[in-house]
Amino acid sequence: MASICKDAGGRKRVLFVAADGRRRVIRLGKANMEQARIFKQKLENLIIGRFTGIDTDTALWVAALPEDMHRKLASFGLVKPRVVEADPETDAQPPVCLGPFLEEYFRDRDDIKPASLIVYGQTRRNLLAYLGPDKPLRNVTEGDARGFVRYMKRGGLSKATIRKRTGNAKLFFNAALEAELIDKNPFRKLKGGSLANEERRRFITPKDMTKVLEACPDTEWRLIFALARYGGLRTPSETLALTWGDIEWDGGKLLVRSSKTEHYEGKESRVIPLFPE
Repeated sequence: MASICKDAGGRKRVLFVAADGRRRVIRLGKANMEQARIFKQKLENLIIGRFTGIDTDTALWVAALPEDMHRKLASFGLVKPRVVEADPETDAQPPVCLGPFLEEYFRDRDDIKPASLIVYGQTRRNLLAYLGPDKPLRNVTEGDARGFVRYMKRGGLSKATIRKRTGNAKLFFNAALEAELIDKNPFRKLKGGSLANEERRRFITPKDMTKVLEACPDTEWRLIFALARYGGLRTPSETLALTWGDIEWDGGKLLVRSSKTEHYEGKESRVIPLFPE
C-alpha cells in the first residue's frame, strides 16, 4: 500500500494511494531507513484503519506527531484535523487552511461530474503546490492570486489553461466566501473561464485523417478518433458515454448524450448519422 523511495542527499519519501484513488507523496527529509520504515508502517495502519479503526500504538504515534506532519496527514483524509481551542480572551477561532478546506470542499461536492473533477483536481494540485496546504485562507492575498497566475505561466501552461484554472480557483474561494471563512475573494479581479486557443486550431483533412488512423495503435483508438473527426463528438465525455444501445443499425443513426449541455432543455442528447467511416 505504501513504498519508500530514496532521493539524493539521503532524503526519503513515502508514496501511497489516498482515499480519492490518487497517488500521494510525503517527504521525510533526511530520515534514516529505520525511521522511514516505521513511518511507512504507521501510514499503512492509518489507511487500513479508515475501515477497521486504528490500534492504540498508532493512535499514540498520531498524537505525538508534529503539527505540520499532522496537518499533512489530515489534508489527505488519514486523520482528523486537530481541534485548536479559541482564545478565551479574544474569542478568536483557529484559521482554516487551504489543504483541509479543499479536502472538505471536494468531499462535499458529490454533484461534480467525473470529467470536471479531473479538471478541478488539476487546479487544486497547482494551488497546493504554490500556496502550500498549511496556508490560512484569510492570509491569501490578491498578490498571491496574481503570483499564482505567474507560477502557472512559468510552468509553461497555455493562456487558455491558465485562464480556466484561475476561474476554478475563483470558484473555490467563492465557496469559502459563502461559508464566511474569508471576507473577500482574492481572485475576484482576475479573469477566468474558457478561452479558445486559436494557436491550437487546425483543420484535419481527409489526408491527415488517414495518417492519424494508420498511426492509431488499435481499433478502439481509431474509433475514438473517427467519432471526433466525422461524428463531431466531444472527447472524452461524449465518446465514453456511448453504449451499444445508442446505435440504431437499421436506421443508420447514433444517439449522442451530452453531459456538458444536459442542463439546457432539449440539449441533453442529439442524433447524428452513422457515417460509414
